[in-house]
Amino acid sequence: MLSAKTDIVIIGGGIAGLFILNHLRKQGYQAILLEKNALGFGQTIASQGIIHGGIKYALSGEVSNSSLHISDMPRVWQACLQGQGGLDLSAVKLLSPHYYLCSQQKITQRVTQFFAQKALCSDSDALNPADYPEFFQTKQFSGLLTRVHECVLDVPSLINALAQNMLPFIFKVSDCLLQKDKGEYAVIITNESNESLMLNASQIILTAGEGNHQLFPAAPMQTRPLHMVMLAADNLPAIFVHCVTLSTNPVLTITSHMTHTGKPIWYLGGQIAEEGIHRDKASQINAAQALITQQFPWFTPQNPRWETLSINRAEGENGGKRPESIMIARQDNVIMAWPTKLTFAPLLAEKIIPLLQQPSTPYPLELLATWPKPSLATSPWDHIA
Repeated sequence: MLSAKTDIVIIGGGIAGLFILNHLRKQGYQAILLEKNALGFGQTIASQGIIHGGIKYALSGEVSNSSLHISDMPRVWQACLQGQGGLDLSAVKLLSPHYYLCSQQKITQRVTQFFAQKALCSDSDALNPADYPEFFQTKQFSGLLTRVHECVLDVPSLINALAQNMLPFIFKVSDCLLQKDKGEYAVIITNESNESLMLNASQIILTAGEGNHQLFPAAPMQTRPLHMVMLAADNLPAIFVHCVTLSTNPVLTITSHMTHTGKPIWYLGGQIAEEGIHRDKASQINAAQALITQQFPWFTPQNPRWETLSINRAEGENGGKRPESIMIARQDNVIMAWPTKLTFAPLLAEKIIPLLQQPSTPYPLELLATWPKPSLATSPWDHIA
Protein backbone atom coordinates (compact mmCIF):
# COMPACT_ATOMS: atom_id res chain seq x y z
CA MET A 1 0.00 0.00 0.00
CA LEU A 2 1.25 3.47 -0.88
CA SER A 3 1.77 5.90 1.99
CA ALA A 4 2.05 9.66 2.49
CA LYS A 5 3.05 11.84 5.41
CA THR A 6 1.65 15.10 6.76
CA ASP A 7 1.50 17.05 10.03
CA ILE A 8 -2.19 16.74 10.80
CA VAL A 9 -5.05 14.63 9.48
CA ILE A 10 -8.50 15.92 10.43
CA ILE A 11 -11.36 13.48 9.98
CA GLY A 12 -14.80 15.07 9.74
CA GLY A 13 -15.85 18.06 7.64
CA GLY A 14 -18.43 19.73 9.86
CA ILE A 15 -18.07 23.08 11.59
CA ALA A 16 -15.40 21.77 13.98
CA GLY A 17 -13.19 20.17 11.34
CA LEU A 18 -13.44 23.09 8.93
CA PHE A 19 -12.69 25.67 11.61
CA ILE A 20 -9.70 23.67 12.85
CA LEU A 21 -8.39 23.16 9.30
CA ASN A 22 -8.53 26.90 8.60
CA HIS A 23 -6.93 27.73 11.93
CA LEU A 24 -4.10 25.19 11.57
CA ARG A 25 -3.25 26.13 7.98
CA LYS A 26 -3.07 29.76 9.06
CA GLN A 27 -0.64 28.74 11.83
CA GLY A 28 1.62 27.01 9.32
CA TYR A 29 0.59 23.39 9.87
CA GLN A 30 0.38 21.01 6.91
CA ALA A 31 -3.12 19.87 7.76
CA ILE A 32 -5.56 18.02 5.54
CA LEU A 33 -9.23 17.13 6.08
CA LEU A 34 -11.08 13.94 5.14
CA GLU A 35 -14.87 13.67 4.74
CA LYS A 36 -17.00 10.64 3.82
CA ASN A 37 -20.23 12.51 3.05
CA ALA A 38 -20.77 16.18 2.22
CA LEU A 39 -19.11 19.07 4.05
CA GLY A 40 -21.37 20.08 6.92
CA PHE A 41 -23.36 16.85 6.72
CA GLY A 42 -25.15 15.93 9.97
CA GLN A 43 -25.10 18.18 13.00
CA THR A 44 -23.66 21.26 11.30
CA ILE A 45 -26.21 21.62 8.51
CA ALA A 46 -28.99 20.85 11.02
CA SER A 47 -27.97 23.81 13.21
CA GLN A 48 -30.27 26.81 13.52
CA GLY A 49 -27.25 29.10 13.13
CA ILE A 50 -27.72 31.15 16.31
CA ILE A 51 -24.46 32.46 17.75
CA HIS A 52 -25.43 32.17 21.40
CA GLY A 53 -23.87 34.26 24.12
CA GLY A 54 -25.40 32.29 26.98
CA ILE A 55 -28.68 34.12 27.46
CA LYS A 56 -30.77 31.01 26.84
CA TYR A 57 -28.84 29.29 29.63
CA ALA A 58 -29.54 32.09 32.11
CA LEU A 59 -33.30 32.52 31.85
CA SER A 60 -33.67 31.81 35.55
CA GLY A 61 -31.89 35.11 36.20
CA GLU A 62 -28.80 33.40 37.57
CA VAL A 63 -25.35 33.05 36.06
CA SER A 64 -24.76 29.43 35.03
CA ASN A 65 -21.43 27.90 34.12
CA SER A 66 -22.78 27.38 30.61
CA SER A 67 -23.56 31.08 30.21
CA LEU A 68 -20.11 32.09 31.47
CA HIS A 69 -18.30 29.69 29.12
CA ILE A 70 -20.19 30.91 26.07
CA SER A 71 -20.59 34.61 26.89
CA ASP A 72 -17.61 35.86 24.86
CA MET A 73 -18.33 33.87 21.71
CA PRO A 74 -20.60 36.43 19.94
CA ARG A 75 -17.74 38.97 20.12
CA VAL A 76 -15.31 36.44 18.62
CA TRP A 77 -17.72 35.59 15.80
CA GLN A 78 -18.54 39.24 15.15
CA ALA A 79 -14.88 40.02 14.58
CA CYS A 80 -14.61 37.15 12.08
CA LEU A 81 -17.81 38.23 10.30
CA GLN A 82 -16.33 41.70 9.92
CA GLY A 83 -13.13 40.22 8.47
CA GLN A 84 -11.12 41.30 11.49
CA GLY A 85 -10.93 38.12 13.57
CA GLY A 86 -8.86 34.96 13.50
CA LEU A 87 -10.61 33.94 10.27
CA ASP A 88 -12.18 36.11 7.60
CA LEU A 89 -15.87 35.15 7.48
CA SER A 90 -17.07 38.35 5.87
CA ALA A 91 -18.61 36.32 3.01
CA VAL A 92 -21.02 34.53 5.38
CA LYS A 93 -24.67 35.51 4.94
CA LEU A 94 -26.25 37.05 8.03
CA LEU A 95 -29.87 35.98 8.48
CA SER A 96 -30.43 38.41 11.32
CA PRO A 97 -28.21 40.63 13.50
CA HIS A 98 -30.33 39.76 16.53
CA TYR A 99 -33.14 37.59 17.82
CA TYR A 100 -35.93 38.11 20.32
CA LEU A 101 -36.93 36.67 23.66
CA CYS A 102 -40.71 36.45 23.69
CA SER A 103 -41.89 36.00 27.25
CA GLN A 104 -44.37 36.63 30.00
CA GLN A 105 -43.76 39.84 31.92
CA LYS A 106 -42.29 38.28 35.04
CA ILE A 107 -39.86 36.23 32.99
CA THR A 108 -38.78 39.24 30.96
CA GLN A 109 -38.25 41.35 34.08
CA ARG A 110 -36.06 38.64 35.52
CA VAL A 111 -33.98 38.42 32.37
CA THR A 112 -33.80 42.20 31.98
CA GLN A 113 -32.54 42.56 35.54
CA PHE A 114 -29.95 39.93 34.75
CA PHE A 115 -28.73 41.94 31.76
CA ALA A 116 -28.64 45.12 33.83
CA GLN A 117 -26.24 43.44 36.24
CA LYS A 118 -23.93 42.87 33.24
CA ALA A 119 -23.56 39.21 34.07
CA LEU A 120 -23.30 38.50 30.33
CA CYS A 121 -21.35 40.22 27.58
CA SER A 122 -24.28 40.33 25.13
CA ASP A 123 -26.21 43.55 24.58
CA SER A 124 -29.99 43.49 24.81
CA ASP A 125 -32.95 45.84 24.72
CA ALA A 126 -36.28 45.42 26.48
CA LEU A 127 -38.58 46.84 23.81
CA ASN A 128 -41.57 49.10 24.09
CA PRO A 129 -44.64 47.82 22.20
CA ALA A 130 -44.22 50.58 19.62
CA ASP A 131 -40.84 49.09 18.70
CA TYR A 132 -42.05 45.51 18.26
CA PRO A 133 -41.53 43.96 14.82
CA GLU A 134 -44.64 43.83 12.64
CA PHE A 135 -45.42 40.20 13.47
CA PHE A 136 -45.97 41.11 17.13
CA GLN A 137 -47.90 44.32 16.43
CA THR A 138 -51.24 42.86 17.46
CA LYS A 139 -53.56 43.24 20.44
CA GLN A 140 -53.53 39.45 20.81
CA PHE A 141 -49.91 39.59 21.93
CA SER A 142 -49.85 40.54 25.61
CA GLY A 143 -46.31 39.48 26.46
CA LEU A 144 -43.05 41.40 26.23
CA LEU A 145 -40.13 41.24 23.82
CA THR A 146 -36.45 41.59 24.54
CA ARG A 147 -34.14 42.07 21.56
CA VAL A 148 -30.86 40.21 21.97
CA HIS A 149 -27.91 41.35 19.86
CA GLU A 150 -26.62 37.88 19.01
CA CYS A 151 -26.65 37.12 15.31
CA VAL A 152 -28.12 34.26 13.30
CA LEU A 153 -26.03 32.89 10.43
CA ASP A 154 -26.94 31.12 7.22
CA VAL A 155 -25.18 27.82 7.89
CA PRO A 156 -24.72 26.75 4.22
CA SER A 157 -22.91 30.01 3.48
CA LEU A 158 -20.76 29.48 6.60
CA ILE A 159 -19.75 26.02 5.37
CA ASN A 160 -18.95 27.45 1.94
CA ALA A 161 -16.86 30.28 3.42
CA LEU A 162 -14.82 27.88 5.55
CA ALA A 163 -14.30 25.42 2.67
CA GLN A 164 -13.69 27.82 -0.20
CA ASN A 165 -9.98 28.51 0.31
CA MET A 166 -9.27 25.09 1.83
CA LEU A 167 -10.43 22.83 -1.02
CA PRO A 168 -6.86 21.91 -2.05
CA PHE A 169 -6.49 20.33 1.39
CA ILE A 170 -9.91 18.63 1.62
CA PHE A 171 -10.52 15.13 0.25
CA LYS A 172 -13.51 12.83 -0.06
CA VAL A 173 -13.06 9.24 1.08
CA SER A 174 -15.38 6.29 0.79
CA ASP A 175 -13.83 4.52 3.75
CA CYS A 176 -11.54 5.54 6.57
CA LEU A 177 -10.06 3.62 9.49
CA LEU A 178 -7.35 4.02 12.09
CA GLN A 179 -4.57 1.45 12.35
CA LYS A 180 -2.01 1.36 15.15
CA ASP A 181 1.59 0.64 14.32
CA LYS A 182 4.59 1.01 16.63
CA GLY A 183 2.67 2.95 19.26
CA GLU A 184 1.05 5.47 16.93
CA TYR A 185 -2.02 5.49 14.72
CA ALA A 186 -2.07 5.92 10.97
CA VAL A 187 -5.12 6.56 8.78
CA ILE A 188 -6.04 4.11 6.01
CA ILE A 189 -8.27 5.75 3.40
CA THR A 190 -10.03 4.38 0.33
CA ASN A 191 -11.66 6.33 -2.48
CA GLU A 192 -14.58 5.53 -4.77
CA SER A 193 -12.18 3.95 -7.28
CA ASN A 194 -11.14 1.50 -4.54
CA GLU A 195 -7.64 3.01 -4.31
CA SER A 196 -6.14 2.87 -0.82
CA LEU A 197 -3.54 5.03 0.86
CA MET A 198 -1.93 5.10 4.29
CA LEU A 199 -1.57 8.54 5.85
CA ASN A 200 1.04 8.94 8.57
CA ALA A 201 0.67 12.06 10.70
CA SER A 202 2.09 13.40 13.92
CA GLN A 203 -1.49 14.02 15.03
CA ILE A 204 -4.91 12.75 13.99
CA ILE A 205 -7.86 14.95 14.98
CA LEU A 206 -11.31 13.38 15.02
CA THR A 207 -14.11 15.89 14.45
CA ALA A 208 -16.66 13.53 12.94
CA GLY A 209 -19.42 13.93 15.53
CA GLU A 210 -21.08 10.56 15.97
CA GLY A 211 -18.42 9.14 13.67
CA ASN A 212 -15.75 9.74 16.31
CA HIS A 213 -16.94 6.67 18.17
CA GLN A 214 -17.06 4.59 14.99
CA LEU A 215 -13.51 5.59 14.12
CA PHE A 216 -12.21 5.23 17.64
CA PRO A 217 -14.40 3.04 19.89
CA ALA A 218 -12.59 4.29 23.00
CA ALA A 219 -13.77 7.85 22.34
CA PRO A 220 -15.52 9.17 25.51
CA MET A 221 -18.67 10.32 23.72
CA GLN A 222 -22.38 10.67 24.30
CA THR A 223 -25.31 11.52 22.05
CA ARG A 224 -28.39 13.55 22.90
CA PRO A 225 -31.12 13.34 20.26
CA LEU A 226 -33.38 16.08 18.91
CA HIS A 227 -36.57 15.93 16.85
CA MET A 228 -36.64 19.23 14.93
CA VAL A 229 -39.67 20.51 13.01
CA MET A 230 -39.88 22.45 9.75
CA LEU A 231 -42.88 24.47 8.59
CA ALA A 232 -43.27 25.84 5.08
CA ALA A 233 -46.21 28.16 4.38
CA ASP A 234 -47.13 30.93 1.98
CA ASN A 235 -47.37 33.66 4.63
CA LEU A 236 -44.44 33.06 6.96
CA PRO A 237 -42.71 36.25 8.15
CA ALA A 238 -39.01 36.13 8.95
CA ILE A 239 -38.78 35.83 12.72
CA PHE A 240 -35.97 34.76 15.02
CA VAL A 241 -37.29 34.15 18.49
CA HIS A 242 -36.91 32.18 21.72
CA CYS A 243 -40.33 31.66 23.31
CA VAL A 244 -39.65 31.41 27.05
CA THR A 245 -41.92 30.38 29.90
CA LEU A 246 -41.23 29.38 33.49
CA SER A 247 -38.93 26.68 32.13
CA THR A 248 -35.19 27.35 32.26
CA ASN A 249 -35.00 26.53 28.51
CA PRO A 250 -36.93 28.11 25.63
CA VAL A 251 -40.11 26.16 25.03
CA LEU A 252 -39.75 26.99 21.33
CA THR A 253 -36.95 28.47 19.23
CA ILE A 254 -37.81 29.63 15.70
CA THR A 255 -35.37 30.64 12.99
CA SER A 256 -36.44 31.60 9.47
CA HIS A 257 -34.83 30.37 6.27
CA MET A 258 -35.44 30.15 2.53
CA THR A 259 -35.44 26.99 0.46
CA HIS A 260 -33.42 26.89 -2.76
CA THR A 261 -36.69 27.61 -4.61
CA GLY A 262 -37.25 30.80 -2.60
CA LYS A 263 -39.95 29.48 -0.26
CA PRO A 264 -39.89 30.67 3.39
CA ILE A 265 -39.69 28.12 6.17
CA TRP A 266 -39.66 28.16 9.97
CA TYR A 267 -37.18 25.84 11.64
CA LEU A 268 -38.36 24.85 15.13
CA GLY A 269 -36.09 23.80 17.96
CA GLY A 270 -35.89 24.31 21.70
CA GLN A 271 -37.78 22.27 24.26
CA ILE A 272 -40.18 20.88 21.66
CA ALA A 273 -37.24 19.29 19.84
CA GLU A 274 -35.86 17.78 23.04
CA GLU A 275 -39.20 16.41 24.23
CA GLY A 276 -40.09 15.34 20.69
CA ILE A 277 -37.66 12.44 20.73
CA HIS A 278 -40.45 10.42 22.35
CA ARG A 279 -42.93 11.24 19.57
CA ASP A 280 -43.34 9.87 16.07
CA LYS A 281 -43.44 12.26 13.12
CA ALA A 282 -47.20 12.81 13.13
CA SER A 283 -47.34 13.38 16.88
CA GLN A 284 -44.42 15.80 16.76
CA ILE A 285 -46.07 17.82 14.01
CA ASN A 286 -49.32 17.93 16.01
CA ALA A 287 -47.37 19.14 19.06
CA ALA A 288 -45.68 21.85 16.98
CA GLN A 289 -49.00 23.02 15.53
CA ALA A 290 -50.50 23.29 19.01
CA LEU A 291 -47.49 25.16 20.36
CA ILE A 292 -47.47 27.70 17.54
CA THR A 293 -51.18 28.31 18.08
CA GLN A 294 -50.57 28.75 21.81
CA GLN A 295 -47.64 31.13 21.36
CA PHE A 296 -49.03 33.08 18.37
CA PRO A 297 -52.85 32.78 18.53
CA TRP A 298 -53.26 35.55 15.94
CA PHE A 299 -51.33 33.67 13.25
CA THR A 300 -52.61 30.95 10.90
CA PRO A 301 -50.15 29.44 8.38
CA GLN A 302 -51.52 29.40 4.84
CA ASN A 303 -51.07 26.20 2.83
CA PRO A 304 -48.80 24.69 5.53
CA ARG A 305 -46.37 21.88 4.76
CA TRP A 306 -44.69 20.13 7.68
CA GLU A 307 -41.59 17.98 7.99
CA THR A 308 -39.47 16.74 10.88
CA LEU A 309 -35.79 15.93 11.27
CA SER A 310 -34.23 13.60 13.81
CA ILE A 311 -30.64 14.44 14.65
CA ASN A 312 -28.20 13.28 17.30
CA ARG A 313 -26.04 15.83 19.05
CA ALA A 314 -22.67 14.12 19.54
CA GLU A 315 -20.68 15.48 22.48
CA GLY A 316 -17.91 14.55 24.85
CA GLU A 317 -19.14 12.24 27.60
CA ASN A 318 -20.75 14.20 30.45
CA GLY A 319 -23.07 11.79 32.18
CA GLY A 320 -25.80 12.38 29.63
CA LYS A 321 -26.01 16.10 30.46
CA ARG A 322 -25.11 18.85 28.03
CA PRO A 323 -21.42 19.78 28.43
CA GLU A 324 -20.86 23.38 29.48
CA SER A 325 -18.14 23.98 26.90
CA ILE A 326 -15.98 22.20 24.34
CA MET A 327 -14.76 18.68 25.04
CA ILE A 328 -11.34 17.32 24.02
CA ALA A 329 -9.87 13.88 24.74
CA ARG A 330 -6.52 12.44 23.74
CA GLN A 331 -4.97 8.99 23.34
CA ASP A 332 -1.56 8.41 21.78
CA ASN A 333 -1.47 10.61 18.65
CA VAL A 334 -5.27 10.81 18.36
CA ILE A 335 -7.24 13.86 19.53
CA MET A 336 -11.02 13.54 19.78
CA ALA A 337 -12.86 16.86 19.73
CA TRP A 338 -16.44 18.01 20.10
CA PRO A 339 -17.44 21.70 19.96
CA THR A 340 -20.74 20.91 21.78
CA LYS A 341 -22.38 23.83 19.91
CA LEU A 342 -21.67 25.56 16.61
CA THR A 343 -20.96 28.72 18.62
CA PHE A 344 -17.92 27.11 20.27
CA ALA A 345 -16.09 26.20 17.03
CA PRO A 346 -13.55 29.08 17.25
CA LEU A 347 -12.75 28.19 20.87
CA LEU A 348 -12.24 24.52 19.99
CA ALA A 349 -9.79 25.43 17.20
CA GLU A 350 -7.88 27.69 19.57
CA LYS A 351 -7.61 25.04 22.30
CA ILE A 352 -6.33 22.39 19.87
CA ILE A 353 -3.12 24.31 19.06
CA PRO A 354 -1.30 23.80 22.41
CA LEU A 355 -1.77 20.03 22.05
CA LEU A 356 0.20 19.84 18.79
CA GLN A 357 3.85 19.59 17.91
CA GLN A 358 5.43 22.45 16.00
CA PRO A 359 4.73 22.51 12.23
CA SER A 360 7.20 20.52 10.16
CA THR A 361 8.73 20.99 6.74
CA PRO A 362 5.95 20.44 4.16
CA TYR A 363 5.68 16.95 2.73
CA PRO A 364 4.67 16.33 -0.89
CA LEU A 365 1.04 15.24 -1.26
CA GLU A 366 1.02 14.24 -4.93
CA LEU A 367 -0.59 10.90 -4.07
CA LEU A 368 -3.77 12.78 -3.10
CA ALA A 369 -3.80 15.05 -6.14
CA THR A 370 -6.40 12.98 -8.02
CA TRP A 371 -8.65 12.22 -5.06
CA PRO A 372 -12.18 13.67 -5.31
CA LYS A 373 -13.54 16.61 -3.33
CA PRO A 374 -16.70 16.41 -1.21
CA SER A 375 -19.70 18.52 -2.10
CA LEU A 376 -21.42 20.91 0.32
CA ALA A 377 -24.34 19.59 2.35
CA THR A 378 -27.81 20.83 1.46
CA SER A 379 -30.17 22.29 4.06
CA PRO A 380 -32.84 19.96 5.52
CA TRP A 381 -35.60 22.32 4.40
CA ASP A 382 -34.53 22.08 0.77
CA HIS A 383 -36.30 18.71 0.74
CA ILE A 384 -39.66 20.11 1.90
CA ALA A 385 -42.40 19.71 -0.70
